[in-house]
Amino acid sequence: MDSTLALAWQGYEFVSRRCERYGTDVFQTRLLLEPTVCLRGAEAAQVFYDADRFQRRGAFPMRVQKTLLGVGGVQGLDGQTHRARKQMFMDLMTPHDIRTLTGLVADGWRARIPVWEAADRIVLYEEVGQILCQAVSSWVGVPVTESQVRGRTQSLHAMIDAPAAVGPRHWRGRHARHGAEQAIADLVDRVRRGEHAAPEGSALQVVSTHREPGGQLLGSRIAAVELLNLVRPTVAVDRFITFAALALHQHPQWRSRLRQGEDRDAELFVQEVRRFYPFFPMVGARVRTAFDWQGVHFPQGRRTLLDLYGTNHHPDLWENPEIFDPDRFTTWDGGAYGLIPQGGGDHHIGHRCAGEWITIALMKTALAILTREITYDVPSQDLRISLRRMPTLPSSGFVISNVRSVPSSATNRATSDKKPAEQGEGLRIEKGAVLIDALPYLAVVALFAVLILPPAWRGLQPIDGLIAVVAYVIYLGQALFRGRGGERGQVSWSGKQTLLTLGGVAALAVGSYVLVTGTQQIGSALGLAPLVSGLFITAFMTTLPQVFTTWSVVRSGQVTSGITSVFADHTMTFTLAVLPLAIVTVPVQNYPVVLTVMAFVALMPVLFAVLSYRRERHDSYGFILRDVVMLGGALIAYLLCTAAVLFFLAGAGGR
Repeated sequence: MDSTLALAWQGYEFVSRRCERYGTDVFQTRLLLEPTVCLRGAEAAQVFYDADRFQRRGAFPMRVQKTLLGVGGVQGLDGQTHRARKQMFMDLMTPHDIRTLTGLVADGWRARIPVWEAADRIVLYEEVGQILCQAVSSWVGVPVTESQVRGRTQSLHAMIDAPAAVGPRHWRGRHARHGAEQAIADLVDRVRRGEHAAPEGSALQVVSTHREPGGQLLGSRIAAVELLNLVRPTVAVDRFITFAALALHQHPQWRSRLRQGEDRDAELFVQEVRRFYPFFPMVGARVRTAFDWQGVHFPQGRRTLLDLYGTNHHPDLWENPEIFDPDRFTTWDGGAYGLIPQGGGDHHIGHRCAGEWITIALMKTALAILTREITYDVPSQDLRISLRRMPTLPSSGFVISNVRSVPSSATNRATSDKKPAEQGEGLRIEKGAVLIDALPYLAVVALFAVLILPPAWRGLQPIDGLIAVVAYVIYLGQALFRGRGGERGQVSWSGKQTLLTLGGVAALAVGSYVLVTGTQQIGSALGLAPLVSGLFITAFMTTLPQVFTTWSVVRSGQVTSGITSVFADHTMTFTLAVLPLAIVTVPVQNYPVVLTVMAFVALMPVLFAVLSYRRERHDSYGFILRDVVMLGGALIAYLLCTAAVLFFLAGAGGR
């Protein structure tokens, strides 16, 4: 059966889903009616980059060559010709050359900051693409004027976006490549005729004078393809930088760490961005010599695809691969086949991207400016990442507003040892934590109070259970509808993760039963009334797992998710969890105690909303240590008031 439509539908996850379904890292299928082998994993990558087994000649469909790569470029070469052409690129990747390029890019960032300050908002992806285009064009030696930058960037974006596209998006890429190749080929001809002086040591000079192993110069069109193979991938780094900005937004504790200016932290963060976020999905080759591997026969000429994204998310290579965790790279062995967002193997003789070091350097430059040289807000927008679109981006392109440059003195303060809370940074919480969770939760609490507190309705009856379930459905529906595009973006669970989740739910259910019965026995042994045991033992013990979970989630950088999970959990408590009690009809006793508890249950989300709203910044609210202390004070007040009510009731009972 042909899987072309499945590939178009599942995108980046096409190979991994089938590998998980079949329980293997290699399988055979058909794509565009042609038999194809798909691979993922470090061992598969090592096999794939074995030049004795695979070749690149004929591996790339013409639609890819006519848009992304160009015809006759280094990516499609093998043997001695490939090694000579690849060495030409590697000669341009010296530390000095990389520093020169990153300096041009840093200057471009700083030149744009005043423009951004004057604008209402900007799309970071578009802005960074233009900065990179202007810098790399100057570095390569291909002239570009200020007025041409935007158009040239759009042409390069069209090439990058076109290979997997159908229709106008694809044909825009073809048209852009044809025009760019023609213009640069003309420039190469002028250099060779002495009509244009290429800067000494520039890529334009090196490529224009490069000779193949047979001694012949590159054709001017091929030379243009190779110059574009320097410009286009550099501009494509704007995707990684956009993802890095998204990661800073979703994991603000890393903004605080990176502000300190430690290169080690920047390295960890950059590598995790490259691993975690989707860049290019896969790379192709054809079998040079027939062989067998993992029970699969690879006949000569068979097209083979290596899943780059799937390898970077392989559960056997990366612990908790769907969690963003830069610290995982503190123990990384630096292997050439596990982290392969830009290909695997050896840079010098293999087909790994020659510009990988440039990518890392440019990302570090961007992080330094984003964390230490400017401040900005992230307005409400659609940050979802579609894994169906290849290549992909956050839907909005990552919009920022209220951009302000950081004076040098402030930058110096930011790199001191002060803690984020001491600088007033605090935790940034998406507005949805209040608008989508806290306030609707307050409405659920109010509904619950109406159902159980009025004298005529006091207690839980079957109709109350039905109303509570409807309330939960409404709460969940509005949260799903209004909360699209939040900090997590698109979420995908593997079968293993689903089973672990179901097992966790079962464990929580058993644990809750053991906890309730155990605390009842403890209260009985201490001579405490069941009401007192429930309020002061069971309640605190059941809260501990929630505290641990919330702490873990917030520490991972998902502050909004951690806080909203608390509201979601307690909403279920006041709706679905009361259904069994309503079915059997439970009366309300100790009315003053219940009233006190309900009052404080309502007070806490109101207090949370008020405290966080005081530090509003466009799309988010703030929360600092002082606010936590105030919430803690409210908790102590709750305990004291409840104890006072119980004491009063006990005294009244004694009289």
